Amino acid sequence: MKLVSIDRKILALYEDHKRKEKNLIHLKNIEKIIAQKEQLLSQLEKQVQEEERDIQKLESLNLYSIFQTILGDKEEQLEKERQEFLQAILQHKGCLKSLEALRADREKVSRSISAQFSVKSKLNKLLREKEKIILRQKKPAFKKVLKYAERLSGHESKKGEIRQCINVGNSIQNTLIKIREDFETLDNWHGGLDYKIGMRGRSQVRRIEKNIYKTNNQIELFREELLDLHDHFAIDYEYLIQSISDFLRQLIDTLITDWVVQKQLTNSMNLLSRIFDKISLMRSMLDLEIKKTEEYIRLDKEEQQEMIIRILRGGVR
Repeated sequence: MKLVSIDRKILALYEDHKRKEKNLIHLKNIEKIIAQKEQLLSQLEKQVQEEERDIQKLESLNLYSIFQTILGDKEEQLEKERQEFLQAILQHKGCLKSLEALRADREKVSRSISAQFSVKSKLNKLLREKEKIILRQKKPAFKKVLKYAERLSGHESKKGEIRQCINVGNSIQNTLIKIREDFETLDNWHGGLDYKIGMRGRSQVRRIEKNIYKTNNQIELFREELLDLHDHFAIDYEYLIQSISDFLRQLIDTLITDWVVQKQLTNSMNLLSRIFDKISLMRSMLDLEIKKTEEYIRLDKEEQQEMIIRILRGGVR
């Protein structure tokens, strides 16, 4: 096998090996989050079962109708138990949707890992073959060049994972914008039990609810990706993701406050703005990580080229 051909195969397998490592880390973090969600779901189920209500029927209603049904009107909406039950119902619904997405992701990653089961052994076999070729040519210095190629591949892998995080952050912000636009044009948020929202309002409420749960799932995915970065490359943003990971509970709280006090979605829109800004901050920090990684790539490429020239001149053995 020619040296150039084997080099290409080694680098391709090395990238596959890195992807498998990433998938193994991702799977571990998915399992961790699923365990946390299942524990939360169990707690929420205990909470909602204390009420003698048809939970499935409640969860099939749209967001506005759930608020009307549970909070009622006037003094009833001020009862702490009603507000806590509403919080539990909506979190329960969100938790089920989140677990559904997480389990689908786990299945997808598990299949990918199964398809990569022999990557490590194939890579080791080619590396041993490469070493024999180098030794026969009496140019062991080329092993140092290969090390640079592996490092460069690692840098590119890191950039790819960071960009993946940034793309998820972009998706979150796009969904937040859609929710905010619907919030701004919704005619009324709680007009009393006699108030009936029209066809357009019902359509908006359905879209708002869909995008709220979508955002919640996207934030979970963002957290997974950031945990992967931490485990794979020691980049730690957990302290920042914690500030938005409780998005659904925070938003339900503000929706309840706006329903009871404001009658408009003032507090809820302020929360969306804060979450949007937090994502912007994390995206900027991730952009900086890419710039730093690109600088490492530039320096390693320069050193690699210098090494090759010195080898060709006979200065390195």
